[in-house]
Amino acid sequence: MVDASLILDFKVRGHVVKQTIKLTTTKPYYGGQRWWFVCPILGSRASKLYLPPGQQTFASRKAYGLTYQSCRESGQYRSLYKLLGAQTGIDPKNVERLMKAGF
Repeated sequence: MVDASLILDFKVRGHVVKQTIKLTTTKPYYGGQRWWFVCPILGSRASKLYLPPGQQTFASRKAYGLTYQSCRESGQYRSLYKLLGAQTGIDPKNVERLMKAGF
C-alpha cells in the first residue's frame, strides 16, 4: 500500500479553498495497483470525490448522502402499485406494468 496526497487549490463563491486529499492504493488480484482517494470526512476509500452545491470540501458520495436519480425514483411509486393492486386484485407488478404502458 502506497500513501500519497493531492493538493487542491480552488475557489468556491469567491473564497479560496486549499484542500489536501490523501491517496492510497490496493493491489488487485489481477496485479498492478489501484489508486483511491481517501474521503476527508469518512476516512474511507472512494473512487470519486464530489463537491455538491453549497459545500467547500470535496468528499465521497456516501459522506454527502448523494444518490443517483434512478435510485431515488426506482421505488417512488411502489406503495401506490401495492395499494392499487390490493384494491383491484391485480398483482402490483402488473399494475406497474400497466401504468407504465399508459393504461
